Amino acid sequence: MRSLQQLRSIVGPAGSLSDEQLSELRDHLYELARAAVALYGDPRPKSLPAVTRPTRLLLRLVPPHRLEEAEERAAIREFDGGLTRAEAERAAVGDLGMLGPE
Repeated sequence: MRSLQQLRSIVGPAGSLSDEQLSELRDHLYELARAAVALYGDPRPKSLPAVTRPTRLLLRLVPPHRLEEAEERAAIREFDGGLTRAEAERAAVGDLGMLGPE
């Protein structure tokens, strides 16, 4: 289970949730993930490399059919926009409308 510090690095500077709210959100997201895997199975390829950066967790939320698009958007934002990889990935997932209104 991710620590609150790890979650804060994923949420980024826009996150103004209290520790209690963030902990509750984390618990709900883990429950949602468990339910999705129970209903649909794990869609990730068995050869998927281990995720080493917390922000890669966001890309796991992207449906497989849109993952290439999200990675391309992140690469463009990183190299052309001068963002860090973490910022670029958050922005790319946001571009796809998967983070909801800010």
